[in-house]
Amino acid sequence: MKFEAAFAARMKEQLGWRVVYRTMWNPAWPTAKTDKCFPNVKREPITREVYGKNNVIGDFLKEYGGGRINQDVQELYEALTYIDMEQRDDSYIVKDQTTANDVYLEWIEGLGDQAKSIKHMEYPLQEYHVDKLVEELRNPNSPVRVLHLQAFFIHFDWLREWMGPKYLPHWLEMNMNKKCCPTPSPKENTIVIHIRDFEPEDDGKNKDLQVGVFRDIINKYYHDENDVWVVCQPKSVNSTLVQDLVKEFNAQVHTGADNIDAFCILARARIHIPSTSSSFSQMAALLAQSNVKKIYGNDTFVEVHYPTHTLDRPMVTLKVPGWKYHLTNSNNNGVKDFDVDHSRLSVEQA
Repeated sequence: MKFEAAFAARMKEQLGWRVVYRTMWNPAWPTAKTDKCFPNVKREPITREVYGKNNVIGDFLKEYGGGRINQDVQELYEALTYIDMEQRDDSYIVKDQTTANDVYLEWIEGLGDQAKSIKHMEYPLQEYHVDKLVEELRNPNSPVRVLHLQAFFIHFDWLREWMGPKYLPHWLEMNMNKKCCPTPSPKENTIVIHIRDFEPEDDGKNKDLQVGVFRDIINKYYHDENDVWVVCQPKSVNSTLVQDLVKEFNAQVHTGADNIDAFCILARARIHIPSTSSSFSQMAALLAQSNVKKIYGNDTFVEVHYPTHTLDRPMVTLKVPGWKYHLTNSNNNGVKDFDVDHSRLSVEQA
């Protein structure tokens, strides 16, 4: 669940603009179910028929080709709405993420002053500046036809001013009914570990953390009576790490009925150990604070333990006040430094 989706929804609400989501996640966002389970962020329907009679995006791309005016509209459309590789076949013109990035960025650059591109760390934090942006884009004399949001999720300093109840927790508020979240909530003292298996090309993200890392964290901060849940994808249930966690902690493994149900489990947990470099589990941990207060009372606080193999720009990592970051040893089978001072932790500037 990307913060950009909620921010883009607000832009659409105030400007009436078309929202195009570009994602490798299958099918994390957007899907028809997210409309029902995240009612404050409505998706825009994306169809494969670029040349269809009612396709606003296809018509827009034909009008605003930018520097690629002669480029096939289908290719540009695919680059903007890049779909997970598991859904792709030989009929797709754009074959991989790198190609999609190149096509997309060349199009943005070719639009000149018709495109406005803002990065999370270059944009002011206060709501006032968002209102100014809306005012600027609403101006009929504005040439901007494309607003490109870059990596708004990665740095918590950008998110900090949006964590109030009427902003991020409201935009991504979930319907916690049984249709969206059929798996019961973990108990208040259940330790919930999220495990994400990254692809081989993503080797730099989690560095194959081993069970000793989780053993060290749990032994230091908790007791034998804490239940342990592991949340993972179905394909990861029989992985070495998940099975080691089951043996070590007698852990229950939950995949959820689908990805939204898995997100529900994480977003209702009071004690989190997110998967390193996973924005999915980090966002759930951020949203959990408002959820657990509804479940357990206003005096309840979420506890987050984030294992990381490096303090030097760990990828896709939020530096969140109150979270404990634990530096693993060189073999990634234990913790070298517990609760490192946040001043030692730099984050990736995307």
